[in-house]
Amino acid sequence: MSNSAITSLESIVIVARHGERLDYVTRDNGGNWVATAERPFDTPLTTHGEQQGFKLGVQLATETKRLGIPPVTEIYASPFLRTRQTAVAASQGLLSGGCEPHIKIKIEPGLAESFNESWYLSWAIPGSDGTWGYRPDGVTRATHVIHPDTLHPSAKVPVKELLQWKHLTSQEDVGLVENTDEAYESKTSVTNPYTFFPRNLESSEDQRKRMLHTVEEVMEPGKTILLVSHGGPVTHLYEELTGNPWHAHGPSTFCCYSIYKHRPANGNSSWEAIVVNESKYLHETMVQEAHVAKDEESS
Repeated sequence: MSNSAITSLESIVIVARHGERLDYVTRDNGGNWVATAERPFDTPLTTHGEQQGFKLGVQLATETKRLGIPPVTEIYASPFLRTRQTAVAASQGLLSGGCEPHIKIKIEPGLAESFNESWYLSWAIPGSDGTWGYRPDGVTRATHVIHPDTLHPSAKVPVKELLQWKHLTSQEDVGLVENTDEAYESKTSVTNPYTFFPRNLESSEDQRKRMLHTVEEVMEPGKTILLVSHGGPVTHLYEELTGNPWHAHGPSTFCCYSIYKHRPANGNSSWEAIVVNESKYLHETMVQEAHVAKDEESS
């Protein structure tokens, strides 16, 4: 792009996925973090994942300068622990990269994970180990493993209750408390009472609309903001903003980011993808699961 600078009416939105998850690493090493976790849907980052988040911030400090766009001034994160940890690490990375002042993160429920079947299967049924769409050996259909009495109790609780985070923060990491704007009032919410049982799942279309609504609520004309979310939402937001299929974006890897420019125009608006699904700055080979929605998850 020849000139990425923005006018006072245009907005820059950077959307990133969180860093490396502890449940995946534990699983790949033969263990099962999910099996004993009080909140099996809310895995923390690994130490390496926190380092990835810091590198994300350092990279964005350089990237915004390269593109001639304003530095990041606001950071928003999903309520889940892994995204909050990534956002805090990115904030520290931005500061290290020369972006001042230090930015406290703000929590937006609209940036949360996909509340579809594959998400629930990754943590809610016996044997779940974090694997997206997990099924026991020999089981091909999810309906064969949905036994209400054996589900994790949280699978029967409306998702909005699972997204409560303030009462957890001080128990997890004092650094999260110090680096989170707890006085901030979220502009979005998840009002649909999604549950695995009774079956009430979020469709891919609803997820896309939720992410777009969140972007529209928090973006600021003339400024650059960072949103830290999850694999599926990050991938499908690309579809919503550009009109292109997700294959043109590709699955979101840990701490990948995309940069979008918003232009208002005569009551309408348009989006331009300046950077798409960038993770080469980490200098890592990413081997992980795709979190894009499938047709059967749209019901």
